[in-house]
Amino acid sequence: MTIGAVLGIVSLAVASNPIISSVESALYKPAMPAKASTGITLPMGRCLNLGGELETGGWPTQETPSVSRFTAIKAAGFKTIRLPIKWDTHAQPLPDYQIDPRWFALIDAYVSTASEAGLNVIINIHHFRDLDANPDGNVDRFVAFWDQIAAHFAKAPSTVWFELLNEPHDKVTEPFLRGLYARALAKIRLTNPTRPVIAGGANGSNSYTLSEVQLPDDPYIVPEFHSYAPLAFTHQGAYWVKPAFPVGVGFPATMALQTQMQQVGLVKDYMQRTGRVPVMLEFGAIGLAAEQDRVRYYHAMSSAMASLGVYSCVWNDKVFPLLNNGVWDRDLLASIASPIEAQPKKVRRKRVGKP
Repeated sequence: MTIGAVLGIVSLAVASNPIISSVESALYKPAMPAKASTGITLPMGRCLNLGGELETGGWPTQETPSVSRFTAIKAAGFKTIRLPIKWDTHAQPLPDYQIDPRWFALIDAYVSTASEAGLNVIINIHHFRDLDANPDGNVDRFVAFWDQIAAHFAKAPSTVWFELLNEPHDKVTEPFLRGLYARALAKIRLTNPTRPVIAGGANGSNSYTLSEVQLPDDPYIVPEFHSYAPLAFTHQGAYWVKPAFPVGVGFPATMALQTQMQQVGLVKDYMQRTGRVPVMLEFGAIGLAAEQDRVRYYHAMSSAMASLGVYSCVWNDKVFPLLNNGVWDRDLLASIASPIEAQPKKVRRKRVGKP
């Protein structure tokens, strides 16, 4: 399916989809991408998380990513992929915490193949549980990882971006993060002086904590946040949530509008206060939720951010699926909104008169 065809589906589906009310569509219409007055604006476009592959702690079943797969992702209307990557289980446990060359080779295959397909790529450190549980005892490991990752990808295309740490939580505090980020960023800038680096706050980097985030003083740093509000809907029946939310929670239009107003308020306040333009690097709803409610949720969250000119990255794995048996969920895909990209101007050719 071509990008043009997908975008046509998006426009038609949102305009005629009975699931998404006219009020929901009218209140939060996509705007042009916001421009940062502090730092840079990341040209992320529509973004897809490749969850459940590189962050599990083991080796993925499909170790050789194919060009056709990433070409299909681009054809579905995505401009960027985010690679959630767990590094600590693929590195030596003692100094110098050397990362397994075979793991680097696999990540290289993902990055080079996606880049060849014309996609931007976000590389992060994901599920660093030891750091969450014992921050002080894992600072050197974290910094050593980024020292190696940065040096390894120093010559990667400028469309490869770094994300410092996914959803720091547990015993990681905001003051601790500021020091941790500063040390890691100092290592990164030795080999990547201008590469965009994305960073989020403590407490899972959720949108409710944007007011507390304080980023390092760096001209190429970009703030991030995640949003799965309301959890009772997006995480209904999730096996890792204790006590579990009951299955069967809906997402009616009233809840959609309430969620939009709340999330827009949080992000807009941050943008006005800091002059920075954040990216929403995770949102999504579990596959146990009813299809029509998932469609309304994906549209509500993405269009709310798009109305601010903020890009979003949808989470996708077997539990939060955007594909079924390798086939795109047409309704979900069509419901995801994004800021309006400027179209290149057509060059008019001058008519040459007769001599």
